[in-house]
Amino acid sequence: MMRRSSVALVALVTRAKPSSSALKGEVVGGTESEQLSAYVPSSSEAPELLQPYVEPIPFVSARRLQVFLASMGIGATTICVVYYFLSKSMSNNHEEEQRYLQRVVESNRLATMEPQSLVPEFTAPSSFNELKEKMQQHERELQRKQAQINRDTIMLHKEVVFRLKVWWNASLTHIQEAFDRLGTVIQRRKERAAEAHIKRILEEEGYDLVKLRSGKTHIW
Repeated sequence: MMRRSSVALVALVTRAKPSSSALKGEVVGGTESEQLSAYVPSSSEAPELLQPYVEPIPFVSARRLQVFLASMGIGATTICVVYYFLSKSMSNNHEEEQRYLQRVVESNRLATMEPQSLVPEFTAPSSFNELKEKMQQHERELQRKQAQINRDTIMLHKEVVFRLKVWWNASLTHIQEAFDRLGTVIQRRKERAAEAHIKRILEEEGYDLVKLRSGKTHIW
């Protein structure tokens, strides 16, 4: 009985050994396949894997420049239209204020006059020359008032034009400064991108980057 049990035990041990060896083979094979899949060739073995240098896209493109010029044209047209309507409205308001001021002055003058002189006596001209002189005097008075209104209107227009010119010059100055700063930023970005690309290519080729300094000049 003991002999049979020992024979059965030996048979079980013999069957279990191949399974463990097969498991070890699978583990080793899987590790080797992972190592093979993780292997990446160097640039000297596979130069076609190197990424080509891509020129950075400029911030100011032709389309953006066209849009900016179109917006500037629309803005200038809008400013001209606004200036026309604004000057027209201010001129009308000024004329209305002048008429209202004349009515107030006339009403104050009539209020301070004596009751007997509120209704001036009408004296008809005795001759044609006197009538002509009165008509010329009235025309001169109208011309004087119109000249005063024109002078005030011209001064108002000059003030509006001066303020618009100051605003326009300030806007052009700010736009020029913004373009200068933008060009500087783009140039620096291009230089940094080109420098980084050259360094990366040299490092991939196996070169060592050495800093050379001579006075105030240096490389890299």
